[in-house]
Amino acid sequence: MQNCLICLEESNNLNAITHCGIYYVHTKCYSQWLIKNNTCIVCRKSLTHEPTNLPEQTNNETTLTSIKFAVANIIIITFIVTLTIITLYIFVTCDLKKTYCKLF
Repeated sequence: MQNCLICLEESNNLNAITHCGIYYVHTKCYSQWLIKNNTCIVCRKSLTHEPTNLPEQTNNETTLTSIKFAVANIIIITFIVTLTIITLYIFVTCDLKKTYCKLF
């Protein structure tokens, strides 16, 4: 049997919370806590994730980055298709055992 960290009642029907350790609470107690507070029950740290301070990109920078990735993808796909065509050409026109292989 554990005690709920919020209401302190003893119970077998508790859920574990692991924000800054392992603590046991009733689901209802924890829900009510989160409605009123957005902090850890024990350490009182905020439970919301603060956005990281990344440098902001302008729309032009974002668009330019997207275009660069699109062009790089097109180049890679073109390279793969070209290699495939060359490989097929070699297999179709290869000289195996001194005769040309033909598909038809």
